[in-house]
Amino acid sequence: MMRGRFLFVFTLLAVGLTVSGFGTVAIAQQGDGSGSSNPQLYAVQNNQQNIAVQIEANAHSDYSSGCIGGCETLDISGLLPLSTLREVSTHQIAQQINLDGISTQGKEPFDPFFEVDWSIGLSAASRVGSDPVRNAISVTPEFSLTNIGLRAQFSLGAEAALSVSDAQLVRVEAIALSYGGSYALDALTRLNSSINIDLSQGDASAPGVPDNVVQLPLQVSARGEAGIERQFGRFGLLGALQLEGNVQTPTLLSGNVEQDNSDRNFVGLGGNLRASYEITPNLVGFVAGDLTRNWYDAAPILPGIKLDGWNLGLRGGAQLNWRDVLVSEFSIGYRLRSFDDATIAQLGATIFGLDINYTPNNAINAGVQLSTSLTPQDLSNSRPASIDYSAAINLGYQLNSVFGLRGTVSGEWVRPVSGNENQTSVSAGAGADFTINKNLLLSADYSYSWAQRQPSDDEYEHALILGMRFSR
Repeated sequence: MMRGRFLFVFTLLAVGLTVSGFGTVAIAQQGDGSGSSNPQLYAVQNNQQNIAVQIEANAHSDYSSGCIGGCETLDISGLLPLSTLREVSTHQIAQQINLDGISTQGKEPFDPFFEVDWSIGLSAASRVGSDPVRNAISVTPEFSLTNIGLRAQFSLGAEAALSVSDAQLVRVEAIALSYGGSYALDALTRLNSSINIDLSQGDASAPGVPDNVVQLPLQVSARGEAGIERQFGRFGLLGALQLEGNVQTPTLLSGNVEQDNSDRNFVGLGGNLRASYEITPNLVGFVAGDLTRNWYDAAPILPGIKLDGWNLGLRGGAQLNWRDVLVSEFSIGYRLRSFDDATIAQLGATIFGLDINYTPNNAINAGVQLSTSLTPQDLSNSRPASIDYSAAINLGYQLNSVFGLRGTVSGEWVRPVSGNENQTSVSAGAGADFTINKNLLLSADYSYSWAQRQPSDDEYEHALILGMRFSR
């Protein structure tokens, strides 16, 4: 009978090793050796599957072989090395076995809590055009932390662009801090949240900037959003609340004169709602609306009335995803800006949106974007209310694992609701990337910009930029 029991145990172990491809065999729970009924849980683990085998190891149990009381307790711990016994704990087994239908495709217990990524770039630029030659050096660091769990996913990001010109002018081109997260309540419901803080300062020498501007203001904007999305079969529903704010420092004009911009500082509170329907697995139609209430810190000098009011938008469109090769979204709708003071006319217009991305393979990628926005009047700067359109086309081609080419063309058109002071700006550029190794990339870019702000003369600029980026 003792021989039969040993043969039974060895047979089970041999089957486990065969199934797992000679993977690691570990004991998750050891018996207390007291002789009472105490199951032993084994996990046979390989790269593709986890198999749990439960064996009733009781010296006094009545096996089919007919063991009668008085049999010696069978100690199976000696069959495996001590290092293997310590390899898997009860907690690990619970994570590896699919319990209650919860997916285990997440971070393993001993993986780092964050996936860390960072890079830093250094570039030198030379610009010439309507203004004299200008040279500048820029530093562009980037940093991100990402966590992907079984239910929760979130990421933190930070990036900046700082430049120093030959005129010893230090400029914060951009600083961006971001957070994004989601939590799955169940298979059909998810909570989403995001926070974005951006700090930027434009180039006073760029085409289209008035000649009397010495230094553009430093602009800080923050936006937070929290929402929930739910799937009802083919129907989907998403709702979110938003809080945003904007602050600008004074603009420095010729003669060391500061122009106050507190009339552009505001706080906004609103929300949005989006309903969608899956027409086919590749095509989704949607209707979306948003409503925001804005409060401004001060009134502009002219007309001396604060621009507090409502911003309402409604649009409908469709999303197409064809095998992740062609991903696009098209929408059309109407946006309305209304103000508390009845002396300020409402501003409304039809808006269009288009976003197309085409990636047939790993070598080619192309994109087209089109958007519409509304800008209220600014009589202090002689700027009437306008409808603004922007468009961009980008193309990239990776010749091989080392060398890649890219190009872009973009334009902006400002059309006043009344008057003829149209503003038009166009830019185009081309660049090349040369990958030295997985950590170092060299780049060369050329860009051309042209802008016209009626009734002023047009301005242009050529720029040559050489850079390098070191990544983790």
